Amino acid sequence: MSSPNINNLFLIGCVTCYIAAITFGIDSSNTAGVSLAFICPLRVWLLSIGFSVAFGSLLSKTWRVYRIFTSGTKAKIVIKDRQLIFMVVMLVCIDLCYLIIWQLVDPLIGKQILLRIEDSSHDLNTIIRYYNVICSSNNAAIWIGILYGIKLLLLLFGTFLAWETRHVNIPALNDSRYIGMSVYNTTLLCVIAIIVSQFLGNRVDANFAVIAGFIIFGITVTMCLVFVPKVIHLKRNALAVVQSNNASKTSSRPVSRGDSTDINLSNTKQFSPAENNIYEIMKRIKNVGQRLEIR
Repeated sequence: MSSPNINNLFLIGCVTCYIAAITFGIDSSNTAGVSLAFICPLRVWLLSIGFSVAFGSLLSKTWRVYRIFTSGTKAKIVIKDRQLIFMVVMLVCIDLCYLIIWQLVDPLIGKQILLRIEDSSHDLNTIIRYYNVICSSNNAAIWIGILYGIKLLLLLFGTFLAWETRHVNIPALNDSRYIGMSVYNTTLLCVIAIIVSQFLGNRVDANFAVIAGFIIFGITVTMCLVFVPKVIHLKRNALAVVQSNNASKTSSRPVSRGDSTDINLSNTKQFSPAENNIYEIMKRIKNVGQRLEIR
């Protein structure tokens, strides 16, 4: 139920967001042969699709927990990974449809803005013009606002699912607590980044540092919230299994060849069903080996 396939999909979305952060630092003066008409929409496309894949994966897992534990019926509910993947694909399709319409109706293009003019200190007949290239369109604020609204709805849906499944106390199954923390973390960082970037104006380096830094930091924190608790839980369980195995070895009495079938199984009660099965198989193999030695 931990859905390794969905976790892999989540990682793909995170890597896509990392790549989007890198594209914000591309210098137009060093991109010979690469048009700004390609770079500008690429940034938005990568970040938007990466966000949908990453958070869509988390929310799809939480939705499965929500459906199973809040159905109100005793009938067995089976929701397979391919259904969750289909949900993520639908979110990506919504993004693609919106971004394609945006690109066709009001495409993002690179625009040069004159920042200042200075006289050269080496040549009095030379002046230096400083330009800043920004990605914009006629109604960029409206398009970006709608895109923010779509992502906000996704975050609100995730918050609802996390709240509804907060009482499901199965660490390997339910990530609602950490998804709620991820939603809070992402929302807070997005708001701060948007506000700070507005005050920075045309300071290119500072803008890139803020935008890329918040993207990388937010995605990294989200991955830690999702995977670190799983690693800790797995490590604790492995330690508990080792301790129980050691305890069973020290408490079990020696068994002679002729009395190998009288093994005390009282210690197997602390094992899981899978470990009991392994123990039974090992016991049968040992019995067969002892019989062969006797013959």
